[in-house]
Amino acid sequence: MLDAAKHGLKLSQARVGYLYLTGLGDVPRDSEAAIGWLGVAAEGQSNAEIRNYYAELKAQVPEALLPKMAATVVSYEAAYGTKVNRVNCNRRRPTGSHVKGLRCRFKDADWWQGSYQVGQNHYAAWGYPGAFYQ
Repeated sequence: MLDAAKHGLKLSQARVGYLYLTGLGDVPRDSEAAIGWLGVAAEGQSNAEIRNYYAELKAQVPEALLPKMAATVVSYEAAYGTKVNRVNCNRRRPTGSHVKGLRCRFKDADWWQGSYQVGQNHYAAWGYPGAFYQ
């Protein structure tokens, strides 16, 4: 999951941020990493749930710490954002459904041929190892 987050996939970034925030499993609690991952997951085209969760988290941060929080998010966006990873994410509603999903496509065809849709295992069709998304 961390590899997918580092490559700009929003849902993975949000999950990694949540793991750092809560300290689930063997992941140590790290509020700075949690803010960074959740902030980068909420930037640009993202799920409303991710944006709302980040907004709720940000509302709990004392005003004196907001500049540090913003700087952390900017540094994560510079390292793992969709622009640096050449990922284009958009929300769309599949035909016949009322539920919008998030679809991320990699723009750089040199190393990736295809797209990854959250909740579906399309990577196998393009021959990319599934461990990237686990």
